[in-house]
Amino acid sequence: MVLLPPSEGKSAPRRGRPLDLASLSFPELTAPREQVAAALVDLCSGDPETAARTLGVGPTQLDLVALDQRLFSSPAQRADHVYTGVLYDALDVATLSPAAKRRAAARLAVTSSVFGLVRPGDRIPAYRLSGDTTLPGLGSIAGVWREHLGPVVTAAV
Repeated sequence: MVLLPPSEGKSAPRRGRPLDLASLSFPELTAPREQVAAALVDLCSGDPETAARTLGVGPTQLDLVALDQRLFSSPAQRADHVYTGVLYDALDVATLSPAAKRRAAARLAVTSSVFGLVRPGDRIPAYRLSGDTTLPGLGSIAGVWREHLGPVVTAAV
């Protein structure tokens, strides 16, 4: 298995069904995903400036707070379309042969501060959450995932 980092930039899907946590790969991560996502939405549903400071974004980026507030209602798309940047541009899954796409689907996983791990074909919305964030009522995101990812990665390998 090849673990890819998430991208800082994400392409927000314009249409599609909303997030369905139960449909994502690695179903043993559903409970912590629910906890992280609920804490993120709760934070972003309160004071936007407080949420922005917690998320480490500036006051001119309140659109990212609104994006996280709509995590469960925003359109979702394949993770390999949502994540953008140099690595994902170079990977360019759309140009792979059918056999290479099957290998990528089976062997690639992206680490995510919200979802733990996702496969390229998992449908996710765009979001903003860094791994070094501490969410009120939940604690350190890195701590949450440290507890859960080891056994999942070991089983997947």
